[in-house]
Amino acid sequence: MLTGDRLESLFVLALATGLRRAELLGLRWSDVDLQGKALFVRQTLQRTDHGLVFVPPKTHRSARPLPLSALVVWPLEAQRVRQAKERLAAGEVWSDLGLVFASTIGTAMEPRNVNRRFEQLRAAAGLDWLHLHDLRHAFATRSCSIRARSCGR
Repeated sequence: MLTGDRLESLFVLALATGLRRAELLGLRWSDVDLQGKALFVRQTLQRTDHGLVFVPPKTHRSARPLPLSALVVWPLEAQRVRQAKERLAAGEVWSDLGLVFASTIGTAMEPRNVNRRFEQLRAAAGLDWLHLHDLRHAFATRSCSIRARSCGR
């Protein structure tokens, strides 16, 4: 059900990196190095009383380089292709903010819409107990178990 979805790459990246929704929505192509297999969290997208605004990461540790596995590189490459098609379809309406995960006209995505889409997908998959933020925790659990194995624990 997720395969081919417009937000497939966002959800894969959330699960594989543990990034927060705000970090994903603030991610720019200039922050992604597909060849070097790394990305940098330099801004986040927040809803405020003044609308959607880009702000610095939540903590100084959030502004960090993250290594990317092959599991994440191919969905990001697919996202770049998908976005190029959307840019062509939008024509002059496209607003180029350089975002990895933008609306169909290039503007910042409404964070609640990401949650709504995730809820639709999880319900269709019969995973009513799963929430978007759970992907972050799943990543942390996976990372800890991998570190424990590599440390001989």
